[in-house]
Amino acid sequence: MDQTFAVGCPPFEVKLSFCDQLFPPTHSKRILCFQLNSDVNRQHVVDYLHIAFHNTIQRVPFLAGTVVTTSQDEGGRPWIRKIIPEGAAHLVIKDLSKDLSFSKLAESNFSQELLNTEQLCPLPEVGYFRASSVDVCRFQANFVEGGLLLVVSIIHYAADGRGVTEIIGDFAEEFRKAQSGETKHPLKVRDTVYYSDRNTVVSGRGLPGDISKHEAWTSSPSLAHSLIHNVKNSCRTFRIDTKAQSELKQIVSASSLGSEDWFSTNDAISGFIWRSIMLARNRAGILDAGAEIHVAQPLDCRSHLGITEQFYGNAVYMSQASEQYSVMADPENGLASASRAIRAQIRSMTGEKFQDLVGYIERTILESPTRMKILESMHTSGIILTSLLKFNLHSINFGPLFGDGHIKALRLPATGTQAGAVIIMPKLSDGSCEFMLTETSETMECLMEDPFFCRFTGGESLARESMANPQSNSSQPSLETIPADNTNGTASAVEVEIEQIPKVESTQRETNGVAHESIAAIANGVTEIVANEGLAQGKVVHEDAAVGTRPSLPSHALNSVVKRLHDLELGQIVVVKTTSTLVISTVQAPHIGNIKIIELQRPQARNAISRQLLKDLSQEIEEIHTDAGKAETRALVLASAVDGVFCAGADLKERKLMSPAETEEFLTDLRALFTRLATLPVPSIACVSGKALGGGFELALCCHLRIFSSDAVVALPETRLAIIPGAGGTYRLSKIVGMSHALDLILTGRQVQAQEAAAMGLCNRLVTTDIANNILTASLKRALTLNASLVLAKEIASGGPVAAMAVISAFSHTCASCEQNENAAYESVLGTKDRTEALQAFSEKRTAVFTGA
Repeated sequence: MDQTFAVGCPPFEVKLSFCDQLFPPTHSKRILCFQLNSDVNRQHVVDYLHIAFHNTIQRVPFLAGTVVTTSQDEGGRPWIRKIIPEGAAHLVIKDLSKDLSFSKLAESNFSQELLNTEQLCPLPEVGYFRASSVDVCRFQANFVEGGLLLVVSIIHYAADGRGVTEIIGDFAEEFRKAQSGETKHPLKVRDTVYYSDRNTVVSGRGLPGDISKHEAWTSSPSLAHSLIHNVKNSCRTFRIDTKAQSELKQIVSASSLGSEDWFSTNDAISGFIWRSIMLARNRAGILDAGAEIHVAQPLDCRSHLGITEQFYGNAVYMSQASEQYSVMADPENGLASASRAIRAQIRSMTGEKFQDLVGYIERTILESPTRMKILESMHTSGIILTSLLKFNLHSINFGPLFGDGHIKALRLPATGTQAGAVIIMPKLSDGSCEFMLTETSETMECLMEDPFFCRFTGGESLARESMANPQSNSSQPSLETIPADNTNGTASAVEVEIEQIPKVESTQRETNGVAHESIAAIANGVTEIVANEGLAQGKVVHEDAAVGTRPSLPSHALNSVVKRLHDLELGQIVVVKTTSTLVISTVQAPHIGNIKIIELQRPQARNAISRQLLKDLSQEIEEIHTDAGKAETRALVLASAVDGVFCAGADLKERKLMSPAETEEFLTDLRALFTRLATLPVPSIACVSGKALGGGFELALCCHLRIFSSDAVVALPETRLAIIPGAGGTYRLSKIVGMSHALDLILTGRQVQAQEAAAMGLCNRLVTTDIANNILTASLKRALTLNASLVLAKEIASGGPVAAMAVISAFSHTCASCEQNENAAYESVLGTKDRTEALQAFSEKRTAVFTGA
């Protein structure tokens, strides 16, 4: 079966950026592990692979190009390179069934010891680039017993980790098309020229650059990457479960110096690994106790540079944090010090800082190469730590040939990696994370003897147990694998991946999760969203009307996945601020700006509207109004961070303690907030999962659009409390569903289930599933509904920003008399004895007795 397909180079012209020039001519290698049925027709698999590979090259022609040094006319420096449209990309097919078994690989947690790089993905060993040419890309598909190991190798010049992930996504799309028969032989060849001048996207913007401003970089003439060679070290994979992650973050957060001194989970994990390695090196006699220690991290700067379109090239900045070993070794504060140093580097990243470095390279590239300083000290006082937590490679669907279509594991080859290379792997479906360490055997032994390290990783036994049962991980993309890391290498291979650094305020936090595509893969029984336009008025919508239904999951399988749903639902979301009542996040919108997500977070009070929640929410809505002209917020999604409830309405326990004047002030502020929300200049979407009662329902009615979960319940029960809806419920509800339905709901105060609500037009989308309700948890329903809201928000934001705001403006006509009539009616019942009795009965948990007074 062994064979090789060569795909000739389609026409292209790609001008590398000066940022691309930072990387050595080595290949990023990703090992994608798929499970295959024993009866699969391998020749069909090979045909699909060939078709997909060919069509991927037609989409991204430079993958079939060749990297060469520039001519004397172009500078003639050995460190300046370009990609020319000559050569071919190769797909290599190997049958390793006699050597490797998928089940044994899974039992070993897909150990790197069993993944022989030279067997799975041999490539010419490229030390320091001289006169030879190098292929840009090679795929190798290795059939093993019960599976397929697909190795994707792409040279660092051509694409950074995010670019590599996008290329893998392109390949997956073509692979699905081949399986469906949409594409087949004869294969078509591109006849138009692919053109890309990366300097128009990534440049120094005229800045002269100052190398002293960039801790990780140097222009020293010593070329560390000329020393690349295979160094045999101990390479192991460890695992930190969700409980250990939470404990790590709690330990770090306990040392916070104030509201600005906060830490993400990734900070805590990274600080833990950095500190543990340094302590182990000291005990192994490698690191002096008086030394300064360093950690370098690659950061994705696309958002800082305003890159919103697909961009394969390098947009990565290598940061470096430093600290005294004595500070790190402190048993009480050392972990927090490590995490704080890492966080400081992430927060200090700006687009101008990136451009300053590129400007320096532009100005000095003919004089000497710019490279990473840490490469000389990786075996002693430094590490390069690459986090893949923020990327989601496992959500990519490769089609039905691989069962659920997703990889079972992602691994990076260990052969050739040098001591000091650390890779935090994509997060697993249960929320735990793995990380790969390459260290000297002496350091590894000391590390395994460290009780603090083993407390959170379980030591070697847990590392090997971590994938006895292969996971369908919900991990995330990476940046690249490069035998000499993200910048120019020294002694061997280091994977250069990135932590995405969006452009946000200094209080920004990151939260990990998976993109919306993976929700269905995880739930496996989740169906598509049902548009309200297909619902008959007054009829219950049956859940089997959904599209794309899959077999329901057994309850035990689903429940094991749901544990981490709060993370899974969020995808590429960035938490920018939290208050005592809200979680405010953003996700990048198409074209420009962000989609803002505001989640109500008062779990003990079922998100009841207190004075503090009212104040916090008002501030956020005003901020959107203020920023409207800048197009920073393209759409708002208003949701709940609490399972089973959107908002329970006003906080009646707090209201009971208010004086008449305080009640009047609260109502005035509440109505003002709802009016400001209803008149937002950008589209707003209420994401209703669980109950929305009273003021909570009125809050949802203020939004332009509403998406309901299958367990959504809405009601205006105010008449049961001897009052009426007082924050726009009467006129906003009737405007949406008509007077008849509005009178029904308000006079009876009854609770309306999601299906009936959809039928009467209360929601624009209803998220349904074919999984039985007794299996589908509230967490998963909330996750799916938020996911659907983000899909709708992104769809809206795909249009012109000005046009969307113009549409909202055209529909935003208020009825002043309606508001005045409701307010007057509300005032007439507010001071009645029945109202006082209703509040007393509520607090005493009994039925109210009304007298009509």
